[in-house]
Amino acid sequence: MSERRLGRGGTTPWGAVVLVALVAAGALAWFLPRTFGGDEACAAGVVRLGGECVGVTDGAYSFDGELDEVTRRIREENERVERSGAASVSIAYVESMTRGADGASAGGRADDRDPTVVRQALEGAYLAQRAHNRLDADDPRADEGPSPKVRLLLANTGAGGAHYERVVRDLEGRARGDDHLVAVTGLGQSVESTVATVRRLRRAGIPMVGATVAADELARKDPDFFRVSQPTAQQAAIAARELAGRQREDPGYRVDLVKDIKAGDTYNKALRDGFEAAAAERGVRLATDDGYSFESGSSSTANALTYIADQVCRARQELDAVYFAARGRALRQFVQALADQPGCDLAVVSGSSALGLYFDSPDLERWGAQGLRIRYTAYAHPRAGDPAALADFAERYCADFRPGTRRDACAAGDGPLQSGQAIMGHDAMLALVRAVEFATGPDGDDPVDAGAVRQMLLQLGTTKEVRGLSGPIGFDAYGNPKDKPMAYVELQWRSGFRYVHKAELWP
Repeated sequence: MSERRLGRGGTTPWGAVVLVALVAAGALAWFLPRTFGGDEACAAGVVRLGGECVGVTDGAYSFDGELDEVTRRIREENERVERSGAASVSIAYVESMTRGADGASAGGRADDRDPTVVRQALEGAYLAQRAHNRLDADDPRADEGPSPKVRLLLANTGAGGAHYERVVRDLEGRARGDDHLVAVTGLGQSVESTVATVRRLRRAGIPMVGATVAADELARKDPDFFRVSQPTAQQAAIAARELAGRQREDPGYRVDLVKDIKAGDTYNKALRDGFEAAAAERGVRLATDDGYSFESGSSSTANALTYIADQVCRARQELDAVYFAARGRALRQFVQALADQPGCDLAVVSGSSALGLYFDSPDLERWGAQGLRIRYTAYAHPRAGDPAALADFAERYCADFRPGTRRDACAAGDGPLQSGQAIMGHDAMLALVRAVEFATGPDGDDPVDAGAVRQMLLQLGTTKEVRGLSGPIGFDAYGNPKDKPMAYVELQWRSGFRYVHKAELWP
Protein backbone atom coordinates (compact mmCIF):
# COMPACT_ATOMS: atom_id res chain seq x y z
CA MET A 1 0.00 0.00 0.00
CA SER A 2 1.35 3.38 -0.89
CA GLU A 3 2.23 5.74 1.89
CA ARG A 4 2.54 9.49 2.26
CA ARG A 5 5.03 11.25 4.53
CA LEU A 6 3.32 13.44 7.14
CA GLY A 7 6.06 15.72 8.35
CA ARG A 8 8.96 14.82 10.54
CA GLY A 9 9.39 11.38 11.94
CA GLY A 10 6.84 9.10 10.28
CA THR A 11 4.27 8.09 7.69
CA THR A 12 0.54 7.36 7.72
CA PRO A 13 -1.26 4.76 5.58
CA TRP A 14 -3.75 6.14 3.03
CA GLY A 15 -6.51 4.01 4.60
CA ALA A 16 -6.10 5.89 7.84
CA VAL A 17 -6.26 9.18 5.98
CA VAL A 18 -9.53 8.13 4.33
CA LEU A 19 -10.93 6.99 7.68
CA VAL A 20 -10.05 10.31 9.32
CA ALA A 21 -11.63 12.18 6.40
CA LEU A 22 -14.82 10.17 6.68
CA VAL A 23 -15.07 10.75 10.41
CA ALA A 24 -14.46 14.46 9.90
CA ALA A 25 -17.11 14.62 7.16
CA GLY A 26 -19.60 12.85 9.40
CA ALA A 27 -18.90 15.20 12.27
CA LEU A 28 -19.26 18.16 9.94
CA ALA A 29 -22.58 16.84 8.64
CA TRP A 30 -23.79 16.59 12.25
CA PHE A 31 -22.35 19.96 13.30
CA LEU A 32 -23.35 22.23 10.43
CA PRO A 33 -27.14 21.71 10.56
CA ARG A 34 -27.15 22.48 14.26
CA THR A 35 -24.93 25.50 13.81
CA PHE A 36 -26.41 27.03 10.68
CA GLY A 37 -30.03 25.88 10.87
CA GLY A 38 -30.10 22.88 8.51
CA ASP A 39 -32.39 19.89 8.89
CA GLU A 40 -31.72 16.46 10.33
CA ALA A 41 -33.93 13.75 8.87
CA CYS A 42 -36.08 11.68 11.24
CA ALA A 43 -37.73 9.75 8.39
CA ALA A 44 -38.88 10.32 4.83
CA GLY A 45 -40.71 13.66 4.83
CA VAL A 46 -39.95 14.25 8.52
CA VAL A 47 -37.12 16.40 9.91
CA ARG A 48 -35.89 17.33 13.36
CA LEU A 49 -36.43 20.99 14.18
CA GLY A 50 -36.12 22.52 17.65
CA GLY A 51 -35.67 19.12 19.24
CA GLU A 52 -38.80 17.50 17.75
CA CYS A 53 -39.61 15.65 14.55
CA VAL A 54 -42.05 17.49 12.31
CA GLY A 55 -43.29 17.04 8.77
CA VAL A 56 -45.58 14.81 6.71
CA THR A 57 -45.71 11.00 6.70
CA ASP A 58 -47.97 8.31 5.29
CA GLY A 59 -47.76 6.47 8.60
CA ALA A 60 -44.24 5.14 8.21
CA TYR A 61 -43.22 7.36 11.16
CA SER A 62 -45.03 7.86 14.47
CA PHE A 63 -44.70 11.30 16.08
CA ASP A 64 -45.56 10.16 19.61
CA GLY A 65 -45.73 6.86 21.46
CA GLU A 66 -49.40 7.51 22.17
CA LEU A 67 -50.01 7.51 18.40
CA ASP A 68 -48.14 4.31 17.51
CA GLU A 69 -51.16 2.04 17.08
CA VAL A 70 -53.33 4.39 15.04
CA THR A 71 -50.32 5.44 12.94
CA ARG A 72 -49.59 1.77 12.18
CA ARG A 73 -53.18 1.21 11.07
CA ILE A 74 -53.16 4.29 8.85
CA ARG A 75 -49.93 3.08 7.26
CA GLU A 76 -51.50 -0.34 6.57
CA GLU A 77 -54.59 1.24 5.00
CA ASN A 78 -52.44 3.47 2.79
CA GLU A 79 -50.44 0.46 1.66
CA ARG A 80 -53.67 -1.41 0.85
CA VAL A 81 -54.71 1.50 -1.33
CA GLU A 82 -51.39 1.38 -3.17
CA ARG A 83 -51.56 -2.40 -3.65
CA SER A 84 -55.12 -2.19 -4.97
CA GLY A 85 -53.97 -0.28 -8.02
CA ALA A 86 -57.06 1.93 -7.79
CA ALA A 87 -56.93 5.64 -8.45
CA SER A 88 -56.31 7.55 -5.23
CA VAL A 89 -56.06 11.00 -3.72
CA SER A 90 -54.53 12.13 -0.42
CA ILE A 91 -55.99 14.01 2.52
CA ALA A 92 -53.65 15.34 5.23
CA TYR A 93 -54.52 15.46 8.92
CA VAL A 94 -52.70 18.58 10.18
CA GLU A 95 -52.17 18.78 13.94
CA SER A 96 -49.64 19.47 16.65
CA MET A 97 -48.63 15.87 17.42
CA THR A 98 -45.52 16.33 19.56
CA ARG A 99 -44.91 17.85 22.97
CA GLY A 100 -41.58 19.56 22.39
CA ALA A 101 -38.03 18.69 23.40
CA ASP A 102 -38.70 19.51 27.06
CA GLY A 103 -41.82 17.32 27.21
CA ALA A 104 -44.12 20.31 27.47
CA SER A 105 -47.26 20.05 25.41
CA ALA A 106 -46.83 23.43 23.80
CA GLY A 107 -43.36 24.80 24.37
CA GLY A 108 -44.76 27.89 26.09
CA ARG A 109 -47.68 28.36 23.71
CA ALA A 110 -51.35 27.93 24.47
CA ASP A 111 -52.07 24.23 24.12
CA ASP A 112 -54.35 21.83 25.97
CA ARG A 113 -54.30 19.17 23.28
CA ASP A 114 -53.29 16.16 25.33
CA PRO A 115 -51.83 13.31 23.20
CA THR A 116 -54.91 11.26 24.10
CA VAL A 117 -57.12 13.86 22.42
CA VAL A 118 -55.01 13.78 19.25
CA ARG A 119 -55.02 9.98 19.21
CA GLN A 120 -58.79 9.74 19.55
CA ALA A 121 -59.34 12.24 16.73
CA LEU A 122 -56.96 10.31 14.46
CA GLU A 123 -58.72 7.05 15.31
CA GLY A 124 -61.99 8.58 14.17
CA ALA A 125 -60.44 9.93 10.95
CA TYR A 126 -58.90 6.53 10.17
CA LEU A 127 -62.24 4.74 10.55
CA ALA A 128 -63.86 7.21 8.12
CA GLN A 129 -61.00 6.62 5.65
CA ARG A 130 -61.30 2.85 5.94
CA ALA A 131 -65.09 2.86 5.56
CA HIS A 132 -64.74 4.94 2.39
CA ASN A 133 -62.08 2.74 0.80
CA ARG A 134 -63.88 -0.60 1.33
CA LEU A 135 -60.87 -2.71 0.43
CA ASP A 136 -61.67 -5.77 2.55
CA ALA A 137 -61.93 -8.91 0.45
CA ASP A 138 -64.52 -10.37 2.84
CA ASP A 139 -66.69 -7.25 2.67
CA PRO A 140 -69.56 -7.91 0.21
CA ARG A 141 -69.52 -4.20 -0.60
CA ALA A 142 -65.81 -4.19 -1.44
CA ASP A 143 -66.35 -3.77 -5.18
CA GLU A 144 -68.88 -1.02 -4.58
CA GLY A 145 -66.39 1.32 -2.94
CA PRO A 146 -66.19 4.73 -4.56
CA SER A 147 -63.20 5.69 -6.64
CA PRO A 148 -60.80 7.27 -6.04
CA LYS A 149 -59.61 5.70 -2.81
CA VAL A 150 -58.20 7.94 -0.10
CA ARG A 151 -54.76 7.93 1.45
CA LEU A 152 -54.49 9.63 4.86
CA LEU A 153 -51.29 11.58 5.57
CA LEU A 154 -50.20 12.73 9.02
CA ALA A 155 -48.79 16.25 9.17
CA ASN A 156 -47.20 17.31 12.46
CA THR A 157 -46.70 21.07 12.85
CA GLY A 158 -44.79 20.67 16.12
CA ALA A 159 -45.53 21.72 19.69
CA GLY A 160 -47.93 24.64 19.60
CA GLY A 161 -47.78 24.63 15.77
CA ALA A 162 -44.30 26.18 15.88
CA HIS A 163 -43.19 24.64 12.57
CA TYR A 164 -46.36 25.08 10.55
CA GLU A 165 -44.54 26.93 7.73
CA ARG A 166 -42.31 23.94 6.98
CA VAL A 167 -45.34 21.63 6.93
CA VAL A 168 -47.43 23.95 4.74
CA ARG A 169 -44.63 24.14 2.16
CA ASP A 170 -44.55 20.34 2.07
CA LEU A 171 -48.32 20.14 1.63
CA GLU A 172 -48.24 22.70 -1.17
CA GLY A 173 -45.73 20.51 -2.99
CA ARG A 174 -47.82 17.39 -2.45
CA ALA A 175 -50.88 19.14 -3.88
CA ARG A 176 -48.89 19.71 -7.10
CA GLY A 177 -47.14 16.32 -7.12
CA ASP A 178 -47.87 12.62 -7.36
CA ASP A 179 -49.53 12.46 -3.93
CA HIS A 180 -52.57 14.26 -5.39
CA LEU A 181 -53.31 16.03 -2.11
CA VAL A 182 -56.84 17.44 -2.44
CA ALA A 183 -57.71 18.59 1.09
CA VAL A 184 -56.65 19.03 4.70
CA THR A 185 -58.45 18.20 7.93
CA GLY A 186 -57.71 18.34 11.68
CA LEU A 187 -56.10 21.75 12.36
CA GLY A 188 -56.22 21.40 16.16
CA GLN A 189 -56.47 24.50 18.28
CA SER A 190 -57.46 28.10 17.85
CA VAL A 191 -54.02 29.63 18.19
CA GLU A 192 -52.14 32.07 15.96
CA SER A 193 -50.20 29.33 14.16
CA THR A 194 -53.47 27.63 13.18
CA VAL A 195 -54.85 30.88 11.81
CA ALA A 196 -51.62 31.37 9.82
CA THR A 197 -51.78 27.76 8.54
CA VAL A 198 -55.33 28.26 7.28
CA ARG A 199 -54.37 31.49 5.50
CA ARG A 200 -51.43 29.81 3.74
CA LEU A 201 -53.47 26.78 2.66
CA ARG A 202 -56.24 29.09 1.49
CA ARG A 203 -53.80 30.93 -0.76
CA ALA A 204 -52.59 27.58 -2.10
CA GLY A 205 -56.16 26.63 -3.04
CA ILE A 206 -56.30 23.62 -0.71
CA PRO A 207 -59.73 23.22 0.93
CA MET A 208 -59.92 22.44 4.65
CA VAL A 209 -62.40 20.90 7.08
CA GLY A 210 -61.53 21.60 10.71
CA ALA A 211 -62.40 18.94 13.27
CA THR A 212 -62.19 20.84 16.57
CA VAL A 213 -60.91 24.30 15.67
CA ALA A 214 -63.13 27.17 16.83
CA ALA A 215 -61.40 30.49 15.97
CA ASP A 216 -64.03 32.92 14.67
CA GLU A 217 -61.65 34.78 12.36
CA LEU A 218 -61.12 31.64 10.25
CA ALA A 219 -64.58 31.99 8.75
CA ARG A 220 -65.23 34.04 5.66
CA LYS A 221 -67.95 34.26 3.04
CA ASP A 222 -67.60 31.96 0.00
CA PRO A 223 -65.41 29.68 2.12
CA ASP A 224 -62.57 27.30 1.43
CA PHE A 225 -62.20 26.64 5.17
CA PHE A 226 -65.07 24.61 6.62
CA ARG A 227 -65.55 23.00 10.01
CA VAL A 228 -67.77 20.51 11.78
CA SER A 229 -67.10 22.32 15.09
CA GLN A 230 -69.03 25.41 16.18
CA PRO A 231 -67.01 28.66 16.32
CA THR A 232 -66.08 30.09 19.69
CA ALA A 233 -68.48 33.04 19.74
CA GLN A 234 -71.34 30.67 18.98
CA GLN A 235 -70.34 28.47 21.92
CA ALA A 236 -70.31 31.50 24.21
CA ALA A 237 -73.71 32.62 22.89
CA ILE A 238 -75.17 29.16 23.53
CA ALA A 239 -73.91 29.24 27.12
CA ALA A 240 -75.22 32.78 27.62
CA ARG A 241 -78.65 31.65 26.43
CA GLU A 242 -78.60 28.78 28.93
CA LEU A 243 -77.65 31.08 31.82
CA ALA A 244 -80.25 33.65 30.77
CA GLY A 245 -82.84 30.90 30.94
CA ARG A 246 -81.74 30.05 34.47
CA GLN A 247 -82.17 33.67 35.50
CA ARG A 248 -85.64 33.82 33.96
CA GLU A 249 -86.66 30.77 35.99
CA ASP A 250 -85.00 32.12 39.13
CA PRO A 251 -84.54 35.92 39.24
CA GLY A 252 -82.16 35.48 42.17
CA TYR A 253 -79.75 33.28 40.15
CA ARG A 254 -76.45 35.20 40.13
CA VAL A 255 -73.74 34.83 37.48
CA ASP A 256 -70.29 36.33 36.99
CA LEU A 257 -67.45 36.10 34.49
CA VAL A 258 -63.86 34.88 34.94
CA LYS A 259 -61.74 35.64 31.86
CA ASP A 260 -58.24 35.02 30.54
CA ILE A 261 -56.77 38.19 28.98
CA LYS A 262 -53.59 36.59 27.62
CA ALA A 263 -52.61 38.29 24.36
CA GLY A 264 -52.47 36.27 21.16
CA ASP A 265 -54.83 33.47 22.18
CA THR A 266 -57.71 33.66 19.73
CA TYR A 267 -59.83 31.12 21.59
CA ASN A 268 -59.75 32.99 24.90
CA LYS A 269 -60.45 36.34 23.28
CA ALA A 270 -63.37 35.06 21.23
CA LEU A 271 -64.83 33.23 24.22
CA ARG A 272 -64.76 36.25 26.53
CA ASP A 273 -65.83 38.76 23.87
CA GLY A 274 -68.54 36.43 22.61
CA PHE A 275 -69.91 35.81 26.08
CA GLU A 276 -69.93 39.48 27.04
CA ALA A 277 -71.75 40.41 23.83
CA ALA A 278 -74.23 37.53 24.10
CA ALA A 279 -74.83 38.20 27.80
CA ALA A 280 -75.72 41.82 27.01
CA GLU A 281 -77.98 40.74 24.16
CA ARG A 282 -79.70 37.98 26.15
CA GLY A 283 -80.04 40.07 29.27
CA VAL A 284 -77.78 38.00 31.50
CA ARG A 285 -77.26 39.98 34.70
CA LEU A 286 -73.64 39.79 35.84
CA ALA A 287 -72.84 40.25 39.51
CA THR A 288 -70.00 42.70 38.78
CA ASP A 289 -69.35 45.16 35.98
CA ASP A 290 -66.01 43.74 34.82
CA GLY A 291 -65.84 40.21 36.21
CA TYR A 292 -62.46 38.77 37.21
CA SER A 293 -59.38 38.83 34.94
CA PHE A 294 -56.18 36.78 34.92
CA GLU A 295 -53.43 35.94 32.43
CA SER A 296 -52.63 32.31 31.76
CA GLY A 297 -49.22 30.84 31.01
CA SER A 298 -47.17 32.54 33.72
CA SER A 299 -45.75 31.37 37.04
CA SER A 300 -48.25 33.55 38.88
CA THR A 301 -51.39 32.23 37.13
CA ALA A 302 -52.20 29.72 39.86
CA ASN A 303 -51.91 32.41 42.55
CA ALA A 304 -54.21 34.75 40.62
CA LEU A 305 -56.81 32.01 40.21
CA THR A 306 -56.56 31.21 43.91
CA TYR A 307 -57.44 34.82 44.78
CA ILE A 308 -60.31 34.77 42.29
CA ALA A 309 -61.62 31.49 43.72
CA ASP A 310 -61.55 33.01 47.19
CA GLN A 311 -63.59 35.98 45.99
CA VAL A 312 -66.27 34.06 44.10
CA CYS A 313 -66.64 31.59 46.93
CA ARG A 314 -66.83 34.29 49.59
CA ALA A 315 -69.98 35.36 47.80
CA ARG A 316 -71.28 31.78 47.56
CA GLN A 317 -74.53 32.66 49.31
CA GLU A 318 -75.21 35.03 46.41
CA LEU A 319 -73.22 33.70 43.42
CA ASP A 320 -74.58 30.57 41.73
CA ALA A 321 -72.46 30.26 38.58
CA VAL A 322 -69.42 31.65 36.81
CA TYR A 323 -68.67 31.56 33.12
CA PHE A 324 -65.00 30.65 32.67
CA ALA A 325 -63.69 32.20 29.44
CA ALA A 326 -60.38 30.37 29.18
CA ARG A 327 -58.77 27.09 28.16
CA GLY A 328 -59.02 23.74 29.89
CA ARG A 329 -55.56 23.85 31.44
CA ALA A 330 -56.42 27.11 33.21
CA LEU A 331 -59.80 25.66 34.16
CA ARG A 332 -58.01 22.82 35.89
CA GLN A 333 -56.07 25.31 38.03
CA PHE A 334 -59.27 27.20 38.81
CA VAL A 335 -61.12 24.03 39.83
CA GLN A 336 -58.21 23.06 42.08
CA ALA A 337 -58.43 26.48 43.72
CA LEU A 338 -62.21 26.19 44.14
CA ALA A 339 -61.78 22.76 45.72
CA ASP A 340 -59.67 24.40 48.44
CA GLN A 341 -62.61 26.65 49.39
CA PRO A 342 -64.78 24.81 51.95
CA GLY A 343 -68.43 24.60 50.96
CA CYS A 344 -67.99 26.22 47.56
CA ASP A 345 -70.71 24.67 45.39
CA LEU A 346 -70.64 26.86 42.31
CA ALA A 347 -71.57 25.82 38.80
CA VAL A 348 -68.64 26.55 36.48
CA VAL A 349 -69.63 26.83 32.81
CA SER A 350 -67.08 26.98 29.99
CA GLY A 351 -66.45 26.24 26.31
CA SER A 352 -65.22 23.23 24.38
CA SER A 353 -61.63 23.57 25.61
CA ALA A 354 -62.84 22.38 29.02
CA LEU A 355 -61.87 19.00 27.61
CA GLY A 356 -58.30 19.85 28.68
CA LEU A 357 -59.45 19.42 32.26
CA TYR A 358 -59.83 15.67 31.82
CA PHE A 359 -56.19 14.79 31.34
CA ASP A 360 -53.40 14.50 33.91
CA SER A 361 -55.86 15.44 36.63
CA PRO A 362 -55.92 12.70 39.30
CA ASP A 363 -55.93 15.33 42.05
CA LEU A 364 -59.30 16.79 41.11
CA GLU A 365 -61.63 14.31 42.77
CA ARG A 366 -61.95 16.56 45.84
CA TRP A 367 -64.29 18.95 44.07
CA GLY A 368 -66.76 16.17 43.29
CA ALA A 369 -67.58 15.65 46.95
CA GLN A 370 -68.33 19.28 47.72
CA GLY A 371 -70.86 19.94 44.98
CA LEU A 372 -68.89 21.86 42.36
CA ARG A 373 -70.47 21.38 38.94
CA ILE A 374 -68.32 21.69 35.82
CA ARG A 375 -70.35 22.09 32.62
CA TYR A 376 -69.29 22.96 29.11
CA THR A 377 -70.53 23.21 25.55
CA ALA A 378 -69.13 20.14 23.78
CA TYR A 379 -68.83 19.56 20.05
CA ALA A 380 -70.11 16.01 20.36
CA HIS A 381 -71.30 13.36 22.78
CA PRO A 382 -72.58 9.83 22.12
CA ARG A 383 -76.01 10.75 23.47
CA ALA A 384 -76.34 13.84 21.29
CA GLY A 385 -75.83 12.46 17.77
CA ASP A 386 -77.33 9.93 15.38
CA PRO A 387 -78.05 6.79 17.50
CA ALA A 388 -77.86 4.28 14.63
CA ALA A 389 -74.68 5.72 13.15
CA LEU A 390 -73.07 5.97 16.58
CA ALA A 391 -73.92 2.36 17.40
CA ASP A 392 -72.21 1.15 14.23
CA PHE A 393 -69.23 3.42 14.82
CA ALA A 394 -68.84 2.29 18.45
CA GLU A 395 -68.76 -1.33 17.29
CA ARG A 396 -66.03 -0.63 14.71
CA TYR A 397 -64.12 1.59 17.14
CA CYS A 398 -64.10 -1.04 19.89
CA ALA A 399 -63.13 -3.79 17.47
CA ASP A 400 -60.14 -1.85 16.14
CA PHE A 401 -58.92 0.08 19.16
CA ARG A 402 -60.43 -1.57 22.23
CA PRO A 403 -60.50 -5.28 21.31
CA GLY A 404 -62.42 -7.36 23.82
CA THR A 405 -64.43 -4.36 25.03
CA ARG A 406 -68.20 -4.38 24.65
CA ARG A 407 -69.67 -1.76 22.34
CA ASP A 408 -71.68 -0.14 25.12
CA ALA A 409 -68.52 0.18 27.22
CA CYS A 410 -66.93 2.34 24.53
CA ALA A 411 -69.86 4.73 24.70
CA ALA A 412 -70.41 4.57 28.48
CA GLY A 413 -69.96 7.52 30.81
CA ASP A 414 -66.21 7.05 31.10
CA GLY A 415 -65.62 5.36 27.75
CA PRO A 416 -63.21 6.66 25.09
CA LEU A 417 -66.00 8.04 22.88
CA GLN A 418 -67.30 10.31 25.64
CA SER A 419 -64.80 13.07 24.94
CA GLY A 420 -66.28 13.51 21.47
CA GLN A 421 -62.83 13.74 19.86
CA ALA A 422 -63.06 10.47 17.90
CA ILE A 423 -66.53 11.51 16.74
CA MET A 424 -65.30 14.90 15.52
CA GLY A 425 -62.21 13.48 13.82
CA HIS A 426 -64.48 11.03 12.03
CA ASP A 427 -67.01 13.64 10.93
CA ALA A 428 -64.41 16.04 9.56
CA MET A 429 -62.87 13.21 7.52
CA LEU A 430 -66.34 11.98 6.51
CA ALA A 431 -67.17 15.40 5.05
CA LEU A 432 -64.05 15.20 2.89
CA VAL A 433 -64.36 11.61 1.68
CA ARG A 434 -67.98 12.33 0.74
CA ALA A 435 -66.83 15.42 -1.15
CA VAL A 436 -64.26 13.25 -2.97
CA GLU A 437 -66.98 10.75 -3.83
CA PHE A 438 -69.43 13.39 -5.03
CA ALA A 439 -66.71 15.06 -7.10
CA THR A 440 -66.48 12.02 -9.40
CA GLY A 441 -69.87 13.00 -10.85
CA PRO A 442 -72.95 10.90 -11.69
CA ASP A 443 -70.92 8.41 -13.72
CA GLY A 444 -68.10 8.22 -11.18
CA ASP A 445 -65.33 9.05 -13.64
CA ASP A 446 -64.81 12.82 -13.35
CA PRO A 447 -61.30 13.86 -12.23
CA VAL A 448 -60.92 14.85 -8.58
CA ASP A 449 -58.71 17.74 -7.54
CA ALA A 450 -58.71 20.34 -4.76
CA GLY A 451 -61.07 22.63 -6.66
CA ALA A 452 -63.59 19.85 -7.21
CA VAL A 453 -63.50 18.90 -3.53
CA ARG A 454 -64.20 22.50 -2.51
CA GLN A 455 -67.10 22.63 -4.95
CA MET A 456 -68.66 19.59 -3.29
CA LEU A 457 -68.05 20.90 0.25
CA LEU A 458 -70.11 23.93 -0.75
CA GLN A 459 -72.98 21.55 -1.57
CA LEU A 460 -73.09 19.85 1.83
CA GLY A 461 -76.24 20.88 3.62
CA THR A 462 -77.80 22.35 0.48
CA THR A 463 -77.90 19.93 -2.48
CA LYS A 464 -76.15 17.02 -0.74
CA GLU A 465 -76.95 15.46 2.64
CA VAL A 466 -74.39 13.75 4.87
CA ARG A 467 -75.28 12.18 8.20
CA GLY A 468 -72.43 12.52 10.64
CA LEU A 469 -72.02 10.93 14.05
CA SER A 470 -72.39 14.34 15.72
CA GLY A 471 -75.40 15.33 13.62
CA PRO A 472 -76.04 16.46 10.06
CA ILE A 473 -72.94 17.71 8.24
CA GLY A 474 -73.60 20.87 6.30
CA PHE A 475 -72.07 24.31 6.07
CA ASP A 476 -73.47 27.82 5.93
CA ALA A 477 -72.20 30.62 3.69
CA TYR A 478 -69.18 31.06 6.00
CA GLY A 479 -68.21 27.40 6.27
CA ASN A 480 -69.60 27.02 9.80
CA PRO A 481 -71.87 24.14 10.86
CA LYS A 482 -75.44 24.50 9.65
CA ASP A 483 -78.49 23.55 11.74
CA LYS A 484 -76.45 21.71 14.34
CA PRO A 485 -76.75 21.89 18.14
CA MET A 486 -74.01 21.48 20.72
CA ALA A 487 -74.02 18.99 23.55
CA TYR A 488 -74.16 20.42 27.07
CA VAL A 489 -72.02 18.12 29.20
CA GLU A 490 -71.29 17.92 32.91
CA LEU A 491 -68.03 16.54 34.22
CA GLN A 492 -68.54 14.29 37.22
CA TRP A 493 -66.16 12.31 39.38
CA ARG A 494 -67.15 8.74 40.24
CA SER A 495 -63.89 6.90 40.85
CA GLY A 496 -62.80 8.60 37.64
CA PHE A 497 -64.07 11.20 35.21
CA ARG A 498 -67.47 10.76 33.61
CA TYR A 499 -68.97 12.85 30.83
CA VAL A 500 -72.68 13.20 31.59
CA HIS A 501 -74.88 14.56 28.83
CA LYS A 502 -77.28 17.17 30.19
CA ALA A 503 -78.96 18.69 27.14
CA GLU A 504 -78.69 19.73 23.50
CA LEU A 505 -78.30 23.50 23.14
CA TRP A 506 -79.02 25.31 19.88
CA PRO A 507 -77.40 28.52 18.67
